[in-house]
Order: sequence, then C-alpha cells, then structure tokens
Amino acid sequence: MKKNHLIGTLLFLILFSPLFSQAKTVYISPNNDGIQDELAIPLSIKDKRYISEWNLIILDSENTIVRTIGNKHARETNATSVFQSLFAEKGFKSFWANLKKLFAPKKGIEVPEVVVWNGFLDSGEVAPDGNYSYYFTAKDDNGNEAKTSMYSVVVDNTPPAIALLQPKDEAKIFGSNLRNVIKIEQDGSSEDLWEAEIKDASGNSVKSYTWKNDSPKTIEWDARNNAGDLVADGVYSYAITATDRAGNKSEKAEVLNIIYDALPRSVNLTVLGSPFSPNADGIQDSLRFEPSIPNASGLLSWTIDIISPNQESKIYKRFEGKTTPQAFSFDGKSEAGSVLGDGEYQALFQANFNNGQIAKMSRNFIIDTKAPQASLVLETPIFSPDGDGNLDLAIIAQSVSKEKNWQAEILDANRKKVRSYSFGDNPPEKVQWDGLRDDGSLAEDGLYSYKLIATDDAGNTGFAETKLFELNTGTTEVILTVQNPAFSPNKDGVNDVLVLTPVVKTKSEIVEYRLDIFNERGESVKSFADKKALPRNFQWDGLDDNGSLCPDALYTAQLETVSKNGSEAKTLSQPITLDTQYPTLELSADYLVFSPNGDGKKDILPIKIAGSEENQWIAEIKNQAKTTVKKITWQGSPASFDWDGKDENNNIVADGNYSLL
Repeated sequence: MKKNHLIGTLLFLILFSPLFSQAKTVYISPNNDGIQDELAIPLSIKDKRYISEWNLIILDSENTIVRTIGNKHARETNATSVFQSLFAEKGFKSFWANLKKLFAPKKGIEVPEVVVWNGFLDSGEVAPDGNYSYYFTAKDDNGNEAKTSMYSVVVDNTPPAIALLQPKDEAKIFGSNLRNVIKIEQDGSSEDLWEAEIKDASGNSVKSYTWKNDSPKTIEWDARNNAGDLVADGVYSYAITATDRAGNKSEKAEVLNIIYDALPRSVNLTVLGSPFSPNADGIQDSLRFEPSIPNASGLLSWTIDIISPNQESKIYKRFEGKTTPQAFSFDGKSEAGSVLGDGEYQALFQANFNNGQIAKMSRNFIIDTKAPQASLVLETPIFSPDGDGNLDLAIIAQSVSKEKNWQAEILDANRKKVRSYSFGDNPPEKVQWDGLRDDGSLAEDGLYSYKLIATDDAGNTGFAETKLFELNTGTTEVILTVQNPAFSPNKDGVNDVLVLTPVVKTKSEIVEYRLDIFNERGESVKSFADKKALPRNFQWDGLDDNGSLCPDALYTAQLETVSKNGSEAKTLSQPITLDTQYPTLELSADYLVFSPNGDGKKDILPIKIAGSEENQWIAEIKNQAKTTVKKITWQGSPASFDWDGKDENNNIVADGNYSLL
C-alpha cells in the first residue's frame, strides 16, 4: 500500500503568528510507482477568530509559484445582498436562504488534517526534477493573514543509474592461480547507498559490498566470503542495486553463471619405446605417446611439444587438439619432415582449462640411430691351451661404446658357436679364451674367431669380429681343463665341487698319474695319485689331505702322467678360486619418502651402501609392478648413491612405492 511522506508542519495561528516549523528536506518521485509519489503535510491552524482562507504555496528553484492548493469562504452575505436577491429574479426561495445565512451563527472554513501535493503543477504537468520550496498562508474573518516559514522538497523521478559490463562467458569461470579472481566492471551515479552481493546457487548471500555517498566501483572477487574463507566450488551470481531518497530504485543489474572451479587439474604422459631409432630399418622406428587427463572438465586445448631440454623455446614438432587426447605415435620427424638428430629430447604436455588453470608435465626421450661401436685387437694369432705356461690363452683386447648388454662368442671355422660370454654393460678390456667350450670340454685344434655384439635400447645392433686365429695343441700329450675355475665348497648345494677334466692326446696308454692342488705358496694341499689310467675327471670338494677345508684363496692344479711307452708329461690348470664367503651388503636410507619436485625439500633419496669386493654388483629399482625403472652396476665394491626419482630415460617416475634390489 502506498504511504504518503508526512512532514510534521504544524501551524499555530495565535495572534496571526506562526509558532512551529519543520525544516527537514523531503524527497518525492511522482511517477505513480506507489513509492513516495506525493508530499503529505499534516496541518493544524488555530486562531481566536474564524479561519476564512488557507493556502499551500509551491515554488520552484527560481521562487516562481508553480502550484497553489487551498480553500476559502465564499463571498460574505449581508443585508444589502439579501434584499438584492429578492429583486434579482431568483425568487423568494433564494431570498429566504440568504436571509437565514445572514442571521446564522458565524464559523470558519474546514482545515484538513493533511494537505497533499501529488507533484503536479497548476499547468497539469508533472513537476520536473529539481528543488522546490513551500509554505502555508491563512486568513481569518477580519482579514488578518499569517504564513509559515519556507520548507524544502525535492522532486526526483530519475532512478539511480548503473552501467554493469557483462563479462564474457569464459571470463566468468575462475579458480586457478592464474585466474584467481573474477573482475566485475561497473559504474553508476553517485547515491547515498549502493548495495551489491554475491549469492550461491541456493540464493544464500556469501559476499556483500557497499558504496556510501559514491558511485559503485569495479570489484575483483577472490572467491572468499564475508568471513574471509574460500567458498565451495559452484555457480554464483552477482547483483547490485540502489534506492535514492525519493524512493527510485535502480534497474536490475546482475551477472549470472559465475563459476568458481578450483579443483586441481593434472595431465599424465606415458612414453613407450624410448630410446628409439627412426632410421627406417623396421626396428623401433617410432615412439608411442599415451597422454591422459584425469579430469578433462573445462578443457580448452592441449599441446604436446617436442623440444630440447635446454632450449624450451625451440619447438621441433607440435601435436595439439581441443578434445581429450588419444594415444599416438611419433616418427621422430620435425615439422619440416626431417628426422631429428640423435640426442635427448623432451615431450612437453600442456593442457589449458576454462577456469584459468594450466596443467603441464614433461617426459624425456632419446633418439639414437647410431649402432653400438666396438673395436677388437687379436694379440695371439695362435695359442696352445696345454698348460705349459706358454701361449695357453687366446687374448683379445677390446674397447666398446657404453651399452647395457654386450655379448660375445667364439665361432669355429664353420661359424658354429663353441663358447659364449655375457658382459653386461662393462666388458673387460681383454678377453682370455682357454680353449674350452661352454660345456667345459676342450675345443678341437682348428681356426676360430671372436665376435662381440650388442643391441642398444633403441634397437640398433653393432658388432666387431676378429680375423681367424688358430688353436693348436700340437704334440701335447695331456691337457687339464677346468670348466668353472671358481667354486664355493660351503655345502649350500651351489657350485660346491670343482671339476677338473684331463684331455689325453697321446696314443700311448696312461699307466700312472698324480694330480696336486697347490696353494699360492706352492704347497700341495690336496693330491690324487694312482698307477692306472686317468679317470674321466677329478672332483675337489675344497678339503685338504687331512680333511680340513682349505682357506679362501687362489689355487692351481698340476697333472703329471706316465705313458705306457715311458714318456712323461706335466700340465697346469688355469688359476682356481676357492670362495666360501657370501657377498656382504649393508643398505640404509635416512628416510623412505621423498618428493623430487625441485622445491629443495627431500628432492633426492640418499641410499647408503657398503659391500664386499665382487666381480659385479647390480642394483635395480623396481616399481609396484616389478618393472625395473633404474639400474646401477658396480665393479668391485658397491658405492652409495642418490636417487633423484628419475628412470633410465631421465623422466621423473610416477608417485608410488618402489623397491631396491
């Protein structure tokens, strides 16, 4: 219901003098909206005489009277006018009525309790916006007149003005570090009070703003409520309003569908097949990328750039899209179509989201089109493994490139393999072949070659082979061979016995023999002797002639024989290692949880190792699927090292549990 704006103007006309006035300025908006449409003034006039006339006078800012509202008595009745009415063709009835008025008791006009100005001028037009003033006048029946003081009223039909710039749809989504506020640009008229608020999807107010005696300013909302706490992810709206003193309200101004999305985004990239060799040989010619985005909500675009780890600004190849990426293969070629050179590269995966977040990660990979390199030098074109101490071994010097798995083999003249070697990533500088086959038997006299070969992780194969060399035992009567020159007689069921096999080349029958095991001081610790033909082999369990276990050390076997024709022969074995001690290893770490993220806090895992001297130590770091992600080897004693969380391709491994074996 419409309420009149009441002004407490109380006029007392006592001896024709005003005694009370109200100086407060009143604001009205005569626009028929039901709010402050008119000026309503309570009025009371008292006088000892009769009130014959009162008026409300409205003046504009130039003091021109623009509206008069009032009441007064009609023309007074006297004796002259009564008799005039008798003869004025109005008839006796009119005369009688005027006669009654002449002798009736005298009284004043009615004074209303409230006088209302509806904002219209005397011309019938609505008063234009501006400052106005007003006052009251009153007269009594004796013609005495009084008036009140001047009061102010403001006519204002203009509502508060607001100009709210609607953000673009993409700008209404925020929540990342790069877009952690939403900017709402606005301007408007200066008013007593502007009020704005941000509400959640349920209509609950979470943030409010006010501007007093000012125009509204541009704001940046950081997703915090009035208490300073971050709000929940969701949809929000913004609205601003103002009501001026005249009751005019600003037009509706709001921003809808503001989305606060702070849920972290991430990307994953699996690289399969690194290193690879894009050399069109049909072996590991391409690399497979398997990108994934766990939460692709709001994905705008993604790129995978092939770059150099040290020159991120240089992009050799770009893959991109606007929908969730699928797995694909990379052929090792640049944008220009040329094959990239050998070396380490990086695949930089970046995804952009509509909340301003940018998720990225990189994976290193290697292009390697160069085959493993090896060079061989044959130092013994001919050898005779007869144990006489002269040219008993075929010796090949070798130098190789760094590879993970070097293999070698001895081939006969028919290219048939008679002996094989596996060196891993650290081949010896020299290989010594004692003429034995893989099964421990002595190879026949003849021509042989040595071949060294490796296939790297990129699928490239490289090899080197010596020219033919000769195994020639000539007139040697007896040769003593040892299949495995190292054994451990510790009764663990593994390599507890040393097997020595004599090879008789003389046509004369052996009728007497003696086999001695000598320690490093040349003392015989164990002997086998008999006057009969040689046994098929000798087996030494590590015990001396007294039945005691010989100490760990190097030993040598010597075989002496007497043939039926009286000829004598003597031969020596290669050095024999007796080793009953298990490899020892102590392993520790100061902590077992680390985060290789470059923040300077536990970026590496220091692993402390102390171990015995051995031919080779191998350590492998495996993930939960038991897949080896990192391999370390040592010759001799193992050394402590720091793991930086990277795999063989120099990529940070995925979060999870790992083991060191």
